[in-house]
Amino acid sequence: MPDKNIALFEISWSTSNFVGGSKEAQVDFVLQAFDFYSEYEPKIEFFTWYRQYDKPEGTCIVGSARIEGQVSIGGGSGLGSSEFVIERLSNYICSAGLIDSDGNKKPAWAEFEKVIKQNQ
Repeated sequence: MPDKNIALFEISWSTSNFVGGSKEAQVDFVLQAFDFYSEYEPKIEFFTWYRQYDKPEGTCIVGSARIEGQVSIGGGSGLGSSEFVIERLSNYICSAGLIDSDGNKKPAWAEFEKVIKQNQ
């Protein structure tokens, strides 16, 4: 659909070891995201980062972690039990910020800031 615009809503990369994330991988993702943005800017309606600040571990999923049945994302994902999926999601989203829960800037924040300043 060449005549359609696109939107990137709440993109992120977690630094949680629990889900295989790292600070280095988050930097790489930020750089790739901005490369994509630069290439397709005329077609992009909006581009948002999911979370500026991390939240303390264990605070991102509120309520019961017990869900009847299995969580499925299709395609035979084999993600396992619903509790496992919720635990991974909680770890992912609590650590998806560019600044940690103690207020320390992660390396990806510096890259994010640098690219924004270059494009002002």
